[in-house]
Amino acid sequence: MDRLKLSLAWKFFPAAKLHIKTVNGVKVPLRAKGDFASLEEIFVKQVYADLIDSLPGPVLSWVDLGCNAGMFSAWLYDRAGGAVNHPECRAIMVEPGVCAETAKEFVQLNGLKGIQVVQACIGDGNLTTFYESKSSTRSSSAIKPDSREKLRPMETMTINALFEQCNFQEADLLKVDIEGAEKDILRAQDVFHRFRAGILEWHAETTTGQEVVDWVKGNGGRIVKVVSQDGNVTEPLASRVGMLSWVRE
Repeated sequence: MDRLKLSLAWKFFPAAKLHIKTVNGVKVPLRAKGDFASLEEIFVKQVYADLIDSLPGPVLSWVDLGCNAGMFSAWLYDRAGGAVNHPECRAIMVEPGVCAETAKEFVQLNGLKGIQVVQACIGDGNLTTFYESKSSTRSSSAIKPDSREKLRPMETMTINALFEQCNFQEADLLKVDIEGAEKDILRAQDVFHRFRAGILEWHAETTTGQEVVDWVKGNGGRIVKVVSQDGNVTEPLASRVGMLSWVRE
């Protein structure tokens, strides 16, 4: 019933300042229709739970590349204990599109002084064409999505430039969901060894599952779990879109 009320409220009062509060006291803002879908995917369906549960914990510091409205980071903070236990979490959340403002609001609502939100497009450091959807949930700098987007030129930031700007040297977890631009993470130097573990989504238009495996193993890491996102259960690494979790040995 609460979800129905929120959904109806968004339709009739799109400018309303809506947010939910988790059992651990974490405030999660909802500002666009796509936020409800992300909320359901991450908090209700728990799509990241198996991947995170397969990694050594706890996760108290992370880099969230492609954070959208901040649902994944809100979920990690909630799992850490949220406002109930006041965990000392430290993170960078990166989003090039309009959802960066909602992510900033999540940080402000919860008073998270150790979490930074950077509105930037991760890439090779050069100018790119950015395909931005209204909700930002399908935005990309590497792949043209199937829906209608606003095209605009945008400077990209390398992952190492991000670390330098934010004075962020290492963390428990690297999460990469940047719609094809993950290729630039695999090509960057000295990224893997900054993290204890990671979750990376690949898109075969730019990066294959096997290329991600080679990157992990080539850096001395170990693949923990592979998940297909296009229904290819028998050979998940051959999926057009998939996710895997890894640990640094």
